[in-house]
Amino acid sequence: MKELCLELLLVAAQYAEYTPPDHCPQISLAPAVEIRRYVCPGRQCPTVGLYIYDRDRLLIQKGRRLSDIRTRSVIVHELVHFLQDVAGESSDRSCDATLLRERVAFWTQEHYLRSNGIDARLEHNMAYYSCGKAAR
Repeated sequence: MKELCLELLLVAAQYAEYTPPDHCPQISLAPAVEIRRYVCPGRQCPTVGLYIYDRDRLLIQKGRRLSDIRTRSVIVHELVHFLQDVAGESSDRSCDATLLRERVAFWTQEHYLRSNGIDARLEHNMAYYSCGKAAR
């Protein structure tokens, strides 16, 4: 798993324009219910991955094949959050800063998918994030 992480960390850093650190977060497989407990407590959401800020820990939903490009794209997305954390960007917990971090992660994930021959549009996933402002 460490080799996969290092490979995808370099991709995430290149696409999102971060300097990669010399280590990877711990990647663990977890039940969907555990991931949702962090991301969308008390409701359903399509989240299949999570980076736990300040803990160097990344969770991927159990049952997903790590050889699958779509699963790897989720890891790339979460590694962008790891890179943001290492760069000190996670300290701004404001809603606007959180939305910006998510946009960068989704953009990087899309770029990774496209570079692997999958034409994906992930901007609809931003509908799950809101600052209570009217949609533009």
